[in-house]
Amino acid sequence: MTICRDTRAASGPMTTDPANARLSYLLLSLTTLFWSGNVLLGRYFHDLLPPLALNFWRWVAAAAILAPFALRPLIEQRTIVLRHWKLLAILGALGVTGFNSMSYTALHSTTAINVALINSLMPIMVVVLSWLGFRETIGARQGIGIALSLAGALTIVAHGEIGALLALRFAPGDVMMIVAVLLYSAYSVLLRLKPPALGGIALLGAIVGFGLVLSLPLLAIETVTVGPLPLTVESLGVVVYVGLFPSVLAYVFWNKGVATIGANRASLFIHLLPTFTAILAILFLGESLHLYHLAGIALIFGGLVLATRPRRANL
Repeated sequence: MTICRDTRAASGPMTTDPANARLSYLLLSLTTLFWSGNVLLGRYFHDLLPPLALNFWRWVAAAAILAPFALRPLIEQRTIVLRHWKLLAILGALGVTGFNSMSYTALHSTTAINVALINSLMPIMVVVLSWLGFRETIGARQGIGIALSLAGALTIVAHGEIGALLALRFAPGDVMMIVAVLLYSAYSVLLRLKPPALGGIALLGAIVGFGLVLSLPLLAIETVTVGPLPLTVESLGVVVYVGLFPSVLAYVFWNKGVATIGANRASLFIHLLPTFTAILAILFLGESLHLYHLAGIALIFGGLVLATRPRRANL
């Protein structure tokens, strides 16, 4: 497979008109909200749901939801899909099979707090991979925005106490989560290589299809060694949620956001994960609102505003 990269896109952050940028910011924010629900459910039901089975059936549900919209475009654009199948298979392996399988498995041996903390490393990983792969650099303002939003995420995770970060203990699941975040960072960076003629729904359908095929061996091994996904009201509810919101909608929104504003700026929205996780915990788990929540949210949104404002001269 020969991949021709767009040198204009690789030379720096992508630009767009304000209306498209604002829409992308909304879509990326919703993506992170959906992923927060995914983290909470994955941790809450980790004793009930085998991780690899949950990931497989999640994408089966997503494929069923996508089918009425994606089948026709995929058939019409099958020549493009076949021509670029290696890239699409890599995207499926990274974004569907690898990241999600490792994330759900990590939640069996680490906490949701640690997952939120490790996910906050994604913007940094994306910037590094963008530079290594495409020599894409960031401006001073974007760098400050990344630092501010990371500080906000750490404030929420550490409950406003630096000592809490030092006291965090890292389990085997944390190492797995670091690898998972690295895989999704690579997925985000490689999205820039997608065939321009392949529409968004067809792209997602192809990625999900390849990801499902690559997930089958993992499912088979887990079914033999651990057992299948139990058929209960809770498991069906979780599969429907994760199949629709953090799968179909989140991936459509994420792919659109990355295509519009670039992987570097889009990855900053990952720092909203601890914000939304804290809000959901307050609303549904009865946790209390504290000053450190407000301070962290203020830092995160301040960093996002700073990093996503239109570029001016000398910045």
